[in-house]
Amino acid sequence: MKKSKMILLLVFLIILLSLVITWRTGLLELWSKGISSIANNTEKYSDEAGYVLDGSYTIQIDLADIQSNIGKELYNDGRHKIIVEEINNSGVSAEGINIGFRSFGDYSTDGATLISGVHHKTNNDRTFSTLMTAQLIAKYKNKQYGGAISGVSGLNYKSGDDFSFNINPVEALRDKGKVELTVSNLYLNIWKKK
Repeated sequence: MKKSKMILLLVFLIILLSLVITWRTGLLELWSKGISSIANNTEKYSDEAGYVLDGSYTIQIDLADIQSNIGKELYNDGRHKIIVEEINNSGVSAEGINIGFRSFGDYSTDGATLISGVHHKTNNDRTFSTLMTAQLIAKYKNKQYGGAISGVSGLNYKSGDDFSFNINPVEALRDKGKVELTVSNLYLNIWKKK
């Protein structure tokens, strides 16, 4: 009986010590909040190394089967990924569409990186801003349609953010055709230790 109480007390102390260590090292916050725990810690991390990526990235959207586009990858380098998160027919006008992208990044106690359409910028130690850098062009039958920014988010997910555009490729919507979407000016957000 006494031996089992000692074992139980030892297990309790090990668990308590583990929790204190994970809390003091920041692992607990990193585990619960992800990238935002790094981005918001302006005493330890800097975001000054980020930059706009060269190049553009293209996917094809099938307007005959809107839901089949969910999950299509716009970007994937093995560490970072951007997918189509949602697409619907409630864009700029009754005929337009809204397309939302979801960005996934990489993070650890050493820092974090996120490739997104959004630059997450530290203004000072207490304020932050989100600036859309990405641009979208839709192409259908050699006609181009510009994409209007419809939304940007902060670091609302443990692993990233989301951003969206409205497009109105009238002829493609009427034909229920396949539209080529090209996104440029993606931003590599980098948070590294000071």
